[in-house]
Amino acid sequence: MNTVIDWLFANIIGENAIFLGLIALCGLLLQKKNARETFIGVIKTILGYYIFTAGSNLAISALQVINTTLTPSLGVESGIVQTSGTFMIYLAEGMKYLAPRIMPLFIVSWFVHILLVKIFNKFFKAVYLTVHKALEFMCILMIFFYSVMGWEGIMLYIPVVAFSALWWTISPMLTYKTSMEITDGGFCLGHGNQFGAFIADKIGGFFGDPEKDDTNNLHLPGFLNIFSDSTMNLTISMVITFLLTWGIVTFIGNPTAIGALNESAGEYNSFVYMIIQGFQFGAGAVILLQGVNMFLSSLIPAFQGISEKVIPGSVPAVDCIAYFGFSPISVILSFISYLSAGILCTVMCLIFKTPIFLFFAVPSAFFDSASIGVFANRKGGWKAVIAVGFICGLISHIFGGVLAYEMGILAEGIAAPSIDSNLIPSIIFMIFRLFI
Repeated sequence: MNTVIDWLFANIIGENAIFLGLIALCGLLLQKKNARETFIGVIKTILGYYIFTAGSNLAISALQVINTTLTPSLGVESGIVQTSGTFMIYLAEGMKYLAPRIMPLFIVSWFVHILLVKIFNKFFKAVYLTVHKALEFMCILMIFFYSVMGWEGIMLYIPVVAFSALWWTISPMLTYKTSMEITDGGFCLGHGNQFGAFIADKIGGFFGDPEKDDTNNLHLPGFLNIFSDSTMNLTISMVITFLLTWGIVTFIGNPTAIGALNESAGEYNSFVYMIIQGFQFGAGAVILLQGVNMFLSSLIPAFQGISEKVIPGSVPAVDCIAYFGFSPISVILSFISYLSAGILCTVMCLIFKTPIFLFFAVPSAFFDSASIGVFANRKGGWKAVIAVGFICGLISHIFGGVLAYEMGILAEGIAAPSIDSNLIPSIIFMIFRLFI
């Protein structure tokens, strides 16, 4: 039985593009679309997701250069860094007892989530479709309840399934109303930063006027008007970020940092190499957004079949990147603000020589903060984007350290890459630790 489940997860459920393609297929069949429309809808959903993934990987690989060169510049060799959520999955898979139970528990948890949405559709309307983020959250729970609490069997299964299904069901609803306004009823957020978006939704209005300060209405003077174009905005901002990194490493970095930069640059001059990385990030972002637009344009209409026939009134909860195009300048402002909070945490750890050292993480800052910025802008304009981005950056980095401590993985030096996956499990774990 486990072998069959392993195969299904490795080849279908765990492969996001195929999984979303199947969701699209079910929706189109329920709408009784003809073979041609069904075929095109499924292919565009799968292809769009793979295009999105290719762009995402290109952008992430460029961003990782900043971490690998700045970390040694700070003169530290160990600490907690917010890394890819797949590391949490790999960590769980590396535990002999947990490995064969991950996929069965995920399937059970996801169907419990679907059942909750079906039964309590008046209150919960979102079907969580970002599989890798859902799996990351569940694996964090599995590691804690097994390795820290020492639970096995039914004692392990119940809290993992319950907390996973409940969070996937409840969290997209935190910003459901605002999501429906932003996306014109198309989809809501399901990426691991729903609570961050909720903070933006609730306090953003205290910082500014959503109409007067809307980033989409910013009229930049003269030459700066090029930043009104999302592609130019993102690319130029990231080229500047890479050049600042080059300056820090070159002029104040230690030999290890300079060596890491030169090794990354290879045959290129390090200055030119960093400029190229900025443009590669821009290219990745453009590809990424094109992929998102393609798979959403096919998935959302297909999902209407599921909404009408199976779970009336339901909407898909999707990846945070789907929000980027609604307010491109908010994406950049929130990223800079969120990252600034992470850098502050790193500097404070250096000054006070804290036992748990918190590294700022550029990829996490970009992907976790960007959609939060879109929600903040909706409620309080650019002032809210900057303020909320900074607040969420502090919360995510601080609770990244808390999570690593609560899970007993300080030696591994990793935390989750999103505010929800750091904050929510940390709170759950602190409560359960009271009973140890």
